Amino acid sequence: MAFPLLFAASLVSTGFQVAGQIGAANAEAEALRREAENREIQAKETLRRARINAEAARREGERLMGAQTAGYAASGVDIGTGSPLLTMQNTAFIISEDVNRINDEARREAEMIRRGAASLWSQAGDVRRAGALGAVGTSLTAAIRVGDRAGWF
Repeated sequence: MAFPLLFAASLVSTGFQVAGQIGAANAEAEALRREAENREIQAKETLRRARINAEAARREGERLMGAQTAGYAASGVDIGTGSPLLTMQNTAFIISEDVNRINDEARREAEMIRRGAASLWSQAGDVRRAGALGAVGTSLTAAIRVGDRAGWF
């Protein structure tokens, strides 16, 4: 009479332990998955903000070049040759460098964020596998315990 009761209690207990292990692993994996999704959104937003900032830098540079051109024209200086031309070319180069720097920094930052997201996706899978393996181990341990008490081993 005691063995069937012990067997049933062990079976129920093991079932709860297995469900708890799998549930905890799934919850942790889901949290990691959500964090990975948030990081991917953050990477896209980083690139979007960089486009806005690069465009603002380009416009500001164009305003500066317009002011330079107006200043030269008001002074009657020919901007097609000599120092005025070199100054305008240098300003255009600086603007281009600023825009490229903004975009390059954003691409690097977005890449690092995406790598973090990829790591989180991988961790989520690892956590799920570990939960499943832990549940199998718990089941086997319970089976061995019951078998030992029943005299099967």
